[in-house]
Amino acid sequence: MRLEELYNVQSLDELELLMDEAIKNKDKVAILVLTDYLRWIPKDFYPKLPNVREYMHHVKYLIDNCNDLVEDG
Repeated sequence: MRLEELYNVQSLDELELLMDEAIKNKDKVAILVLTDYLRWIPKDFYPKLPNVREYMHHVKYLIDNCNDLVEDG
């Protein structure tokens, strides 16, 4: 994926399609860039595509449980 395409997402539908493509292609850079958009999406957003739904479920789990997963050093 081109960085220009990743940094100029115009809609939630476009974000979801790009994220699905990045997951299918195991494109780590694209996944990281697109993950940054998660802070702007509505909390009630429910992805239509299964890959994106599962990915967001994992991200939400990490955020909700980060205190339990990381020790204070």
